[in-house]
Amino acid sequence: MIELGGRDIDQGVVTMTRRDDPELARDAIPREGAADAVAGMIGDIQLSYFEEADKRLRERTRDDITTIDEFREFFSGDDTESGGFVLAPWSEGPETIETMGELGVSVRVIPEGAELPPDARCVISGGPATVMAIFAKAY
Repeated sequence: MIELGGRDIDQGVVTMTRRDDPELARDAIPREGAADAVAGMIGDIQLSYFEEADKRLRERTRDDITTIDEFREFFSGDDTESGGFVLAPWSEGPETIETMGELGVSVRVIPEGAELPPDARCVISGGPATVMAIFAKAY
């Protein structure tokens, strides 16, 4: 939040409060450098949100599910209620879509740069995999 009131004008400052700060600390920034300060703060907030999201993704992603039975069990259990993900090889085949639909699962992302293990088998069809994919329950 950026505030500019009468006292701020008299003191030559802009008051900034980061809404992602649980304490909502207020900082008085000289007006002359306010634009740069705001740009820097927005960059810091973006980085903070990215790091938090990346941490949550890593904590909630399983990469040890290799069979359709394990896949079904995971997406039928309680783990998915809190936003669980599965990183696994996928064939991208149309025959996998029906199974994903039955489970209410979809591909969230095909991670750029994720290496497909040699001779990888699709977690859903068991056929040859073409990509690594992150699956999640659709809500």
